[in-house]
Amino acid sequence: MSSKCYIPDSYPGKITLFKAKHTAITSSDPTNGWEGVAEEGLEVYNIHGAHSKILSEPSVRILAEKMKACLQSALDIDS
Repeated sequence: MSSKCYIPDSYPGKITLFKAKHTAITSSDPTNGWEGVAEEGLEVYNIHGAHSKILSEPSVRILAEKMKACLQSALDIDS
């Protein structure tokens, strides 16, 4: 099955999407199809750099900082 045919089920929580600002894929949808899937909303973080390099410096440092903040926020909400 092609990923283009995938239709995700509804998710009862919030989705956080981390995506590279620079990508070879052109899409008119800035949420990559995730809008409307999460019942509590979608939060999108654009990380500077190319998709193929997002796990390399300096992009990975920015990604880690954003992820850490999101995880801390989620922990604070659950407390």
